[in-house]
Amino acid sequence: MHINHETWNLFFNSPSEQFVELFKKEFERTNQAPDLTNLGTVYLDTNRIQEARDAFRRALEMDKQARTVELTFTLLGISEWFLGNFNEAIKLWEQSLDAQFADEAGGVEGPALMWYGALRTENPKLKARAEKLVGRFWKIKDPTTLNFWPGPVAVAGYILDRVDTHTFLNVWQCENRTLELRRLCRANFWTGVKCDVPQTAREFFEEAFTNSKVAILEPEYFLAKWEFQRLSAKCGDE
Repeated sequence: MHINHETWNLFFNSPSEQFVELFKKEFERTNQAPDLTNLGTVYLDTNRIQEARDAFRRALEMDKQARTVELTFTLLGISEWFLGNFNEAIKLWEQSLDAQFADEAGGVEGPALMWYGALRTENPKLKARAEKLVGRFWKIKDPTTLNFWPGPVAVAGYILDRVDTHTFLNVWQCENRTLELRRLCRANFWTGVKCDVPQTAREFFEEAFTNSKVAILEPEYFLAKWEFQRLSAKCGDE
């Protein structure tokens, strides 16, 4: 069965466990790296981390010129992060910078996650290097003149403290409903990362991955789940 637009819509409104076999069969049908990345994404969402890591690794081995290669590096890094291999995860996020489709608009994901990794591993040298890389993407002279989400570069501005939380989270929005749901995932995740109050940060992370499953298209969706669980344990909740 080909995964068409209707099937994706059904996936976004159903438990991922129901779609593992469908995505597996789709990859067997096409033998294309992007479809293997899709399968790995479903594995990741169903907490089958080892299988997700294997799928992402194989996808990169199959085709490093695929349109999804930057995303695959990113998700492979997240898989390693979930397995506790933090340094390996950061290396993979750095490798995503050299991906064919890591262009000026979307290539901010790699250095942004490097910055996140540096923050969580308390590595000031890496943090400074990541901030320098992130800075290459921020070219908006006056963010107060914008009333719309300027794309992935918005994350760069927020990491660098060029944009306040209210503007980043509430003012900059997307007119398209699907894009807005994805934006909310990213904005809530990064707001949670920079929040110093654990209980409040946990609320931002929860909002990032519970607002809509469409957000599964953003890497932050998975890291928000991890952060929520980490802070729930820290706060003494199950």
